[in-house]
Amino acid sequence: MDCYNPTVATMYQNLGGAYLTAGTHTLTVTVVGTNSASTGNRYMAGIDNVFLEPSNQIDIESPLLAQATDTSGQNHTPVPEANDNGSSWRGGAQLLYPATAANQAENLTLTVPIEADYALGVNLTTRPNYGTLEFTVDNTTVLAGTDTAPVDTYSATGSWIYRPFGSLHLTAGTHILTVTVTGKNTSSSGFAAGIDYLTVAAINNMTAASFGAAMNNHGIAVDGTTPANLDLWGGNAFSSAALAAAGYAPGSTVTVSGSTFTMPAATNGNDNIIADGQTIPLPTGQQVKANAIGLLAASTCGTSPAAPARITYTDGTTSQAIVPSVPDFVYGDNNSATAVLSYIDNSTAVKMPGRAGKFYAVYLPADPTKTVAKVTLPYTGTGQLTNTCNTGTPITAALHVLAMAPRPAT
Repeated sequence: MDCYNPTVATMYQNLGGAYLTAGTHTLTVTVVGTNSASTGNRYMAGIDNVFLEPSNQIDIESPLLAQATDTSGQNHTPVPEANDNGSSWRGGAQLLYPATAANQAENLTLTVPIEADYALGVNLTTRPNYGTLEFTVDNTTVLAGTDTAPVDTYSATGSWIYRPFGSLHLTAGTHILTVTVTGKNTSSSGFAAGIDYLTVAAINNMTAASFGAAMNNHGIAVDGTTPANLDLWGGNAFSSAALAAAGYAPGSTVTVSGSTFTMPAATNGNDNIIADGQTIPLPTGQQVKANAIGLLAASTCGTSPAAPARITYTDGTTSQAIVPSVPDFVYGDNNSATAVLSYIDNSTAVKMPGRAGKFYAVYLPADPTKTVAKVTLPYTGTGQLTNTCNTGTPITAALHVLAMAPRPAT
């Protein structure tokens, strides 16, 4: 990228996606040349900030997708194809399947971390020599009617199309996505197929192994160094220092109205749960007879609506409960808040002293004669999409749960 400008300015450059394991990574910036108009020390570089955000897009280069295999017996091995001839794929490459006839197919191995209803989609390359495609999962489920209405990936000039497939319930673990070339457009000169990336987003009926495993949002920033994105809109977030000052640092225990909450440590970069229908077991030590389950909660993009949840007991029975409406984490009422933080952070992790962050303790009534086992959080309608905030219809307010604990019956 050319960083020359005749006047001092900043620009944002999207670097695409990359699969990163938890831990430390090195970003190398190499000066490869200079603009002919640049003067003085013509090879300098300046970086203001770097943004990292988890994504539900899985690039073909990601190890979450094992190397695809040909199922036709024709040795048409799917291979990564790097950006060329004007192509610019997310992550720098697509997966090219060089099929030569109808009914040839490739398998992609897809791994999902938890059992849930997933929203699936694919970004496909279109070219003059590409075919029509059918998509199935685990050799049984046809996606979005592509058996009768295959996706036509022909175009006279190279381009891209995104095809949403709707939702599908997947168990945790490995699944096979089969892409079958069913034929071609009469104008196409071939049967090839190209996949840029998949989108795989858990949306409902998720069964997590623990509260930590269910955390799906990075909403707590480190002042001055690590931004977060609690509100999914402007990048505003709770501050880890402000939380600690109020007694809510990771590992801290706080008792509110009889429920003793332990603030969780971040898991895979996430530190809170956006309620989306997840079923979450209580730790063994908290599976007790209780008259309520308490949630430390905040809402972003306005006030979250009251929504139904479910408590499951160790004997297998359940009871329904309503999670009350939760005020916005910035504009909500101070007097009813469980904690009022001295400030929040903005999208670059800079303190915003004029805005106090807030969260609230809310309670789900439980049967005090039974032992609580797990809680299914409500689905409030949020799409969990960044840069979307609609306080009208449809509702996009997101309910965030920071911690969960029973209120013992005795």
